[in-house]
Amino acid sequence: MTKHLYFYASFEDAARLNRELIQLGYRNYYLEPHEHLVAFVFEPVTEVSQAILRHLFQADGPSHLDN
Repeated sequence: MTKHLYFYASFEDAARLNRELIQLGYRNYYLEPHEHLVAFVFEPVTEVSQAILRHLFQADGPSHLDN
């Protein structure tokens, strides 16, 4: 398991993504403002959850992991 997984979204997308995460049962995250974006910070994240979150956030590239 990793300690933190970050995804960045616009303010407009953050509200929609937050609703989708709640519907999927994710509760292990918090939001941080980051310039003109919102960072979704997840902790801890399993490999399965990471794959689901990457799909939800449409993140095909490498993600930022903070161990």
